[in-house]
Amino acid sequence: MKKLLLSCLALLPFLAVADPAPFSVTGAIKGVKDQTIYLRYGKTIDSLKSANGEFNFKGQIEDLTTAYLRVGKTQTSFFVEKNATLTFAGSLEELENSSVAGTRINDDLSRYTASIASLNNQRRPVMAALMDAYQKKQPYKEFNEQVDKIDEQITTKAKEFIQSNPESLVSAWLVRSRFFYGEDSELSSMYGYLKGDALTSNFAKDLKKKIDVNAKTAVGQLAMDFTQNDVNEKPVSLSSLRGKYVLVDFWASWCGPCRQENPNVVKAFNAYKDKGFTVLGVSLDQKKDPWLKAIEKDELTWTHVSDLKFWQNEVAVQYGINSIPASFLLDPNGKIVGKNLRGEALTKKLAELMPDKEVK
Repeated sequence: MKKLLLSCLALLPFLAVADPAPFSVTGAIKGVKDQTIYLRYGKTIDSLKSANGEFNFKGQIEDLTTAYLRVGKTQTSFFVEKNATLTFAGSLEELENSSVAGTRINDDLSRYTASIASLNNQRRPVMAALMDAYQKKQPYKEFNEQVDKIDEQITTKAKEFIQSNPESLVSAWLVRSRFFYGEDSELSSMYGYLKGDALTSNFAKDLKKKIDVNAKTAVGQLAMDFTQNDVNEKPVSLSSLRGKYVLVDFWASWCGPCRQENPNVVKAFNAYKDKGFTVLGVSLDQKKDPWLKAIEKDELTWTHVSDLKFWQNEVAVQYGINSIPASFLLDPNGKIVGKNLRGEALTKKLAELMPDKEVK
């Protein structure tokens, strides 16, 4: 839930390029009456109107990938692969607890899903109450804490499955889906359990890339240099800011959580800008106009750069950025001394690093 509310996430593709082959998924969803059922896989979105919940989808796929089946605002996921004939069974009320049969990976997924079904049932009404309060701008902290506690139990179940099924492709998928955006050390730890087919899967290959980038951007490492154009199309290099504490701040005008975090960055910047601290904003925007308007509206008076390539921003790729806001605090020598310092954490860290310059 924290990621849903506090970060904008990249939708990561895990589809290898190969010759396409057919697949089909047939099933029924109890409780569906004259509703549209959507199936998304790769870049394809298919849909059909079902009178009684029964459906049959056929498509072409190049390799194993995750598929998402949605009815209204409710969604579940499973796997499609070449030449697979799948059978789906579930109910609209508990769609996330559905089972899919027909391939080994989906059989494994159904086993894992069954192990967390009761937790999903506990989570569902709390999540609904949280989202309702959030949308109405009412207090939701209590609901968020409840969801977090349930999510911790689901994560424990995921760890147990991974440790007990190290060669299952579902284990590789679970490491990616539950630990990819978390602590670097935990991601590396869970990746270490993978063996056999799981370790050679596309999921694991992507995890290894993430782990390698994490090692290069860990606290204590020298930040990788880069050069990108500023708002006036003038090149700015990170190394040109040596001699100051620098916050490399990844954000975008379209990212709500980033915009919510901006006042905290502004506060720190205004407090320490004359004391050896600055910010270098790296935007994942695609269009220049909304980027510039957001800079002005949020009063972000520091240097900004972007290549306007969205999640493919070359600096974001270099630093392994898969969710924003994300930030790296560098010391005057360019060494990383902090990561993702949100809220008051940034100001507190600067006070710790520059005690003789602390703002009273």
